[in-house]
Amino acid sequence: MNDYTSSKIVGYARISSADQSEDGQVDALRSAGASRVVVERASGVAERPVLDEVIASLTAGDVLAVTEVSRLGRSTSEVLLLADNLLRRGVHLRVLNLGIDTATLAGGLVLTMMAGLARFERELLRDRQRRGIDAARRRGKHLGRPRLLSGDHAEKAVDRLRREDTLAVLAAEWRVSERTVSRHVKRHLGGDASSPLRPGGKGKPKRRGRISTAGD
Repeated sequence: MNDYTSSKIVGYARISSADQSEDGQVDALRSAGASRVVVERASGVAERPVLDEVIASLTAGDVLAVTEVSRLGRSTSEVLLLADNLLRRGVHLRVLNLGIDTATLAGGLVLTMMAGLARFERELLRDRQRRGIDAARRRGKHLGRPRLLSGDHAEKAVDRLRREDTLAVLAAEWRVSERTVSRHVKRHLGGDASSPLRPGGKGKPKRRGRISTAGD
């Protein structure tokens, strides 16, 4: 058990909505010896200006106390990064529900174990992603962004471009760019030079993007 009589213990409580009460967290932090408890009301943890201010105010020998590790971040990695930042400045972290106290050897050991688990989780996730991608490729699935146009679109485009429609008309109808339609048609034709997309002549934008046919 550490003697914090000469240290400043600051408690940090966070609630996610206006109808929640911070009383439980505040009482627990006071019981743990916090001389000051700061409450932040936020729907998420992406932005925590109050916590940032509290951390900036702490100096070597001070202690930041929270009731649960989830009050500090969304992931183990995020919390570990914060804890490492505090330790580099000589500030200790206490997490009441886990019994973590970085001022003790046991607390440091728990953080080390958490860091190892976080690395293991990241590697496990990467491995799952790799295996999922490999399996999808073996099945011939398209990876990346979903295609905006299908093979049916390409067949219709070829037929309509060989008549009087233009890339501009098709692009507006299908809500894509002219370049997307052009690329899709060329892919469908397999780069067949006998049926290239022919740009219209100068001053004739309505014929731009037709497919040339024999005798054109």
